[in-house]
Amino acid sequence: MIRFWRAHPLGVAVMLAASFRLAVFIFALVWPIAGEDGRVVSPRLLEQGVDMGYYTYSRQILFHGEHARAVERYLHFYGLSDNARPADEGTMIVSAPLFPTLLEVFAYDEANTLPIAVAYLAMGLLLAILWLRWMHAQGIGPMWLAVFALLPNPVWLSLGISTDLPFAFAVGLFFFAYERADRGGNLWLPTLFAILAALTRGNGPILLIFLLLDRLRVGSLRRRADWPPLLVASGVLGLAGLYYLPEFTAFAGLGELDHRFDIAYFGISTNVFTAGLFPALPGPLDRAISIALLGGAKVLYFVGLRPSYWDIPLAFLVARAAAGLVLLPGLLYAAVRGETRHKLLILLYLVPIALGTSLDRYNLAIFPLLFYYGVLAFYALAARLRLRTAAIG
Repeated sequence: MIRFWRAHPLGVAVMLAASFRLAVFIFALVWPIAGEDGRVVSPRLLEQGVDMGYYTYSRQILFHGEHARAVERYLHFYGLSDNARPADEGTMIVSAPLFPTLLEVFAYDEANTLPIAVAYLAMGLLLAILWLRWMHAQGIGPMWLAVFALLPNPVWLSLGISTDLPFAFAVGLFFFAYERADRGGNLWLPTLFAILAALTRGNGPILLIFLLLDRLRVGSLRRRADWPPLLVASGVLGLAGLYYLPEFTAFAGLGELDHRFDIAYFGISTNVFTAGLFPALPGPLDRAISIALLGGAKVLYFVGLRPSYWDIPLAFLVARAAAGLVLLPGLLYAAVRGETRHKLLILLYLVPIALGTSLDRYNLAIFPLLFYYGVLAFYALAARLRLRTAAIG
């Protein structure tokens, strides 16, 4: 068995990924799983968390005749309307359109939950296979491929019906298409997937920004064939900016919903961090240290090294946090030794999270890339230890 595993590491990893995802799906179908926030998740139950109320509301706006209300709120946001906006409506207006479209296409409701759940199962497995193939091609060994296949974090985030998986899927397709384009292919396919990501989530336009900045970095403007897709990307980016600005101001704490996003990191609210944790210190030094600590706390929350939001068994907490022991070194190693385009992509991806809320479910789209660099970090550490041992011996 070990010999077969070493001879066919990718095939074994794919089988492990498929078996694990299918087993979790069937288990949750029979016995709904309680998440750490208290909500119960199952393919046969209607999703109640992960901002589903916001997306259901957006579905109503996009498909059930409430367009005028959204248009009026956009006009009010940009100062183009004198009509008073209802006091109970905050800055956020309507979500990215792709997820509400999926809910509508699959007729997702309490009596019809399985079709989209099965589609998510297939999407999650396909995404895992694509990343496993890529990591195998980069020289990642059998053990680490198996670990990636069996990590529970992506499987859990694929089980709940939310924007997390479709966004991760769009980012993954963009990543692979751009890798090919970077080796001499055309930019139309990565541009298409970047637009798909922009239609999926409010931070999706970062891929369009990455595309433009990275092509400028490599001197792409000298290639006339690259001009049309880059012009399209620029136009879509401008439209997406207008569409998402209300949502961004809310999540960044600049709008009228900022109090809802004042979450706590390790039991300390964002407002306490920004006000200063050390009043005995001079004001500027207090704020500088406190903001730095907030940034560090956000990084730890982003990779999943955080306490639970709920009272869950210790084994579940350890299983969820275990991935962070690879992702955190991966983030640090990528910042120091990563390929330039990967550094830029990760940096841009982190900007909205640094400005707004940091949660580990937001890492799903770049989870495999951070895992890859985490493995490289462990490889580098092992090589250094071998050299030191050899030198001592």
